Amino acid sequence: MIHVVIIGDDAFVHDSEQQQAMIGHYILSAENDIDRSIEAIAKRFAPGALGMESVNEDPAIPHGGNLYEGDVGVRRFPRHAKFVHEGTGVYGPLHRPYTLYKRQEHVGPDWGIDRTGRRNPAVGNVFKIPAAGGRGMMLKGGWHIFRKQVTIHGQHPQPYLTEAFEVAKRTEIPMRIHRLARDVSRGGPA
Repeated sequence: MIHVVIIGDDAFVHDSEQQQAMIGHYILSAENDIDRSIEAIAKRFAPGALGMESVNEDPAIPHGGNLYEGDVGVRRFPRHAKFVHEGTGVYGPLHRPYTLYKRQEHVGPDWGIDRTGRRNPAVGNVFKIPAAGGRGMMLKGGWHIFRKQVTIHGQHPQPYLTEAFEVAKRTEIPMRIHRLARDVSRGGPA
């Protein structure tokens, strides 16, 4: 979650109420523009379809006085978006591998019968390893054996939201802040 905060200048306190309302409008508009910029960049950086599905921005809201806040973040759904962004296993926040165990409720697809007459016990490709010399089960033109557990190192993080903020910080945000300052000093948009 990227939390963007704009704090207005107290020098505006001496302005008339109408000018203060306009200044608040300009600041709120700038906050929303910055949030949308970060969201658009993050959607381009996100791997696969995650950009369109997982990144969203909440409209900025005033919090009294000169404080305006907006958020750009990763949604709860799809659930794997958080794990793609932060990484898993040794590459994630816990920094340790994890073990998957095959359980009875994981029946998996019916890949056939092994050479002893038993049904295939595997669930997905992570439990399947190639075998040689007629060991295991014939599956799609090759012999395979199946493990009951496997330890996985995890996935490297792909911090597309953080990278989007860094890009926006160098490009979009300074331009929008400059425009905000120009609008406030002139008393209106050019």
